[in-house]
Amino acid sequence: MFKYISKFKLIYSRLWTKLSTIRLRIYLWLSGCHVDKGLLVLGHYPFVEIGQDSSVDIGECFKINSSHDAAMDIASHLIVKRNAKLTIGNYSGMNGALIYCSSEITIGDYVNIGGGTKIIDSDFHPIDWLARAKGGWVASKPIHIGNYAFIGTNCIILKGVSIGEKSIVAAGSVVVKSIPEGQIWGGNPAKFIKNI
Repeated sequence: MFKYISKFKLIYSRLWTKLSTIRLRIYLWLSGCHVDKGLLVLGHYPFVEIGQDSSVDIGECFKINSSHDAAMDIASHLIVKRNAKLTIGNYSGMNGALIYCSSEITIGDYVNIGGGTKIIDSDFHPIDWLARAKGGWVASKPIHIGNYAFIGTNCIILKGVSIGEKSIVAAGSVVVKSIPEGQIWGGNPAKFIKNI
């Protein structure tokens, strides 16, 4: 009996993965995005919002996972606002993470983004209290993440940051300034730990 239940679960899981991937690919295509082959959606269907006149370019074999233990069953979010530009390289993946692009975010090849991580290129609100009260201009600066970078679980990457190639951001870090290539950074705010 348990053998048949396990087999049914496996078939259901594979079917769900295939349908979720097709659904996302169709949505991205209808939104005018460029997506290379090999897109894969695992677990919960991600929340995706693509704004008008935005530019989205996703490379080969991009994987969105929303069910891994480290993601704590958080669905991935991919939000690209109006006139924003999101570029994701080949063989990169996110796991229960949020990418919020209001101006420009560039993610290189073979980048791993851990569960619960947030990559945000905007302040969402003005810093000045008077501007906040009047609904003033919101600061936004591009984010660049280099090839082979690894971002641990529950990190926050804020606007204007560059993360160099092969660098590692330790779990739970808040990155407010750029990280050179080949280094490990961690903490709040993230600081240099050691060279790789």
